[in-house]
Amino acid sequence: TAITVWGTFKTSFKGHNGHPVVQNNIILLDAKRGKWELSELIQEIRDVLEDYPVDWVLIEKKASGISVIQELRRDPRIPLFEYVPDKDKTSRLQAALPTFKAGCVWFPRNQPYIQDVITELLQFPAGKHDDYVDTCSLVVNWMRMNLVLPRPGEMGWDEDEEEQFVSHRAKTYWGALQGEVAVKSERFLRRQWQG
Repeated sequence: TAITVWGTFKTSFKGHNGHPVVQNNIILLDAKRGKWELSELIQEIRDVLEDYPVDWVLIEKKASGISVIQELRRDPRIPLFEYVPDKDKTSRLQAALPTFKAGCVWFPRNQPYIQDVITELLQFPAGKHDDYVDTCSLVVNWMRMNLVLPRPGEMGWDEDEEEQFVSHRAKTYWGALQGEVAVKSERFLRRQWQG
């Protein structure tokens, strides 16, 4: 099982004809993976909720997630949302790829968990684990469906403007994790899908 914590932030840039565009983005703030019994998993989730003031708790409604949902429903303070996957893991990740490619998904360089998350994404579907892949595709697709992240084609730039924006954004990085520029998701996606 994998648990990930994501934050949202906005970037702004000049879109078509110089019009200002504000874009929503997400950044991975924390991640952990383990083999937990139900009671241990519930405690891991509660520990995360103590550390982060979350707006949503997304849990996949299948396998052990069903029991976790039933247990967490007892606490009305937890903003719980059930996610019922309607496609296989590969299709869910492919549905999330345009958002990754648009540079709306960020990974901090200075956190110990990040290597495991990116390695798993790069090795999918041939890797040993896919729990982080599940959480990444879940959050991107859920946030797009609920209009927190833009849908493909809503980015507001053409190809000539994109390079200028990427350069500008690197200088105005949100700074959620002090002083480190985030790894652009587009970079590893190019390696993943063009190689």
